[in-house]
Amino acid sequence: MNSKLQSKFSEPSVLSELLAHLLLGGFVILALIIFFLPVVTRAAETPSHSKTIEYTVRPGDTLYGIALRELGKGSRWKEIARLNKIPPPYEIAVGEKLLLPISIPSSPPPPPPPPSSTPSPPPTPHPPL
Repeated sequence: MNSKLQSKFSEPSVLSELLAHLLLGGFVILALIIFFLPVVTRAAETPSHSKTIEYTVRPGDTLYGIALRELGKGSRWKEIARLNKIPPPYEIAVGEKLLLPISIPSSPPPPPPPPSSTPSPPPTPHPPL
């Protein structure tokens, strides 16, 4: 290392000042992380454009059956369990109130394409095999 540079950084005042700046910068970064972490976590837990409806468990209901009947896919039973914090073995009781996730599309589906104004050619006949 250059002796001039080495002598500059070996001075106690320069080293202590550098250390103070590094520590202060670290504390600022740590404070920012602590401040913004809960906001980021809540945003990740709450899916955008979604809402819930309440469902009352009936005799014979299972999470799979409720998901199939109410949400259209039995595989969505895990969403119901997660939303209602139901631990394994995923037991539910008659009369229990469950929240069901209902997704709202962020934009309406695109309209179907308009019919073609030019007629398509008739199919070409193939010779028999």
